[in-house]
Formats: sequence, C-alpha cells, structure tokens
Amino acid sequence: MSLNSVIKTSEECRIVNFGGGSNYHTHTYYCDGKNSPKEMVERAVELGFHSLGFSGHQYSPQDADYAMSLESEKKYRSDIEALREEYKGIINIYLGIERDYCCEATEGFQYIIGSTHHVQKDGIWMNVDESAKTMEDSVKQLFDGDYMAYAEAYYDLESRVLEKTRGQIVGHFDLITVFNGMTKDVFFNEEDPFYKGLALKAAERIVESFVTNRRSNELPEGFPAELGEIICKTEMPIFEINMGAMAKGRRDIPYPAPFIMEYLATLNVPMLISTDCHDKRFLDYGMKELSF
Repeated sequence: MSLNSVIKTSEECRIVNFGGGSNYHTHTYYCDGKNSPKEMVERAVELGFHSLGFSGHQYSPQDADYAMSLESEKKYRSDIEALREEYKGIINIYLGIERDYCCEATEGFQYIIGSTHHVQKDGIWMNVDESAKTMEDSVKQLFDGDYMAYAEAYYDLESRVLEKTRGQIVGHFDLITVFNGMTKDVFFNEEDPFYKGLALKAAERIVESFVTNRRSNELPEGFPAELGEIICKTEMPIFEINMGAMAKGRRDIPYPAPFIMEYLATLNVPMLISTDCHDKRFLDYGMKELSF
C-alpha cells in the first residue's frame, strides 16, 4: 500500500509537512534513540532542514528502559540548549519532550508531545509497545485476554492525554495497534464498529477539551513559531502522522489509521508528519512520499 493511497491529498487532510524541512519527534541516546543530539543536528543540516525539535522520553517511574533518567534528562536539556546556540543562524533547534500519560508534568520545555505508552488496570501498568509477547501476556493477566477491554482502557487514557500531559501535539494516537497483524496473529479487529467507536470518541474528546481550554492554555515560552501559527489559526491541537513504526518495520501504514485521519479531516484538525526518529538514518523517513 502506497503512503499516498492512505493520505490522498493535502486538501482532504490538513497535512503539515513544511516541505519536509523539519521534524519535531526526535529521540537520542539519552532515552531509547541511537545517536547523540549533535549527530541528529548534523544529519538535519545535511538534509536541508530549517528546524529540528528534540522530544526525548520524559522520565517515567513506570518504565526506565526507554525513558530518560532524571540525571540524563538534565544532560539532555544542557546538550540541546548548547546546540541551539552553536547552530544559531543555521537551523532552528527546539527543546521538547515526549511526556507519557503516566508522567508528572514538569516545566522548561518549548513544546510537549503527549503520548500513551502504558495502560493501567487494578493499579498495575502494562507497556503497550514493548513487544507483542509482553502485550499478549499482559492482556491475558489484566484483561482476561479481552482485547476490546484492553482497547477501551487505552482509549480512556488517550482521550485525556493532552489534559494530563499539558501537551499541544498528540503522539501516535492509535499506538495500541502496533503489533496487530504484523505477525501471524491479529489480536483484535480494527474494523469492528466497537473498536472504531472507541478510537473516534477518544479523538473527539481530545479535540473538544483542547478547544474548550485553549484560551487558558498559553503556549510554552519558545514554542516553535511555525507550529504556534497553526494552533492559533485553527484553535485545534495537532495530531501526528507518525512514521516511526514503519521505519522499524512494525507497520506498513502511519499512525493513525486512515479512518481516524478521515475523521480528523472532517474536524479540520491539523496533522503533522513526524518520523518519530530513533536513528539518524531515518530522520526524513517518509517525508518525500508525503510531501504535497
């Protein structure tokens, strides 16, 4: 399936790509990325980017394997701030964070991607995207193998992800589908009307709550001007068209699914193409295919 068959035209969906000259979902070796911040900046300059936003996984007490530690988060902040000065006039560099629903809000970041990587049941947190085996075992343990109950718990949290994280960008909205159908097993039917209803209701709630609270939610100091202009013009949150799972070979289409993109388009919600980059080789992954 070609990417342009998933997203037909920029007129049908409010696609934000800035000519393939920026990426705001970027990870480094301070969390679960492969490269240093400087290596990422050098690659961005090589690609002709005009801006690069870093979005390290904020420290999470639920999962230390993929997130920054409190100490590495300090080094992350320092590195990004130093690179901003070093590359001033060459490329705009932004200090962002990817904040999970289960994380506490902290200050000092120029933008926030709100994401749900964990689901809670009976006081126990399970990781959504660690591995198919982890997901399968956790759903058996916590939801008696009921994947629709699992989906319901996920979208309940996801529907409040921007409120909880104080974010402006929704990261990989339907991450729960990451392992669905990529092996011989299909864990749940994404065409099931009940599942679609859960997803669309969550998307609607995110938009409604953001619009309702927009006047009292000031954008952080230093928020990227090109993103701020979009939010101020539309008075909407930004949803990602996230290429990360494709770059890892876990998925053959971006997040979110086409039916979700189509619904967001009816609400005139802006959608930002992001590579969710964990390896500098994939910093512009899919951007050419989705450039309009």
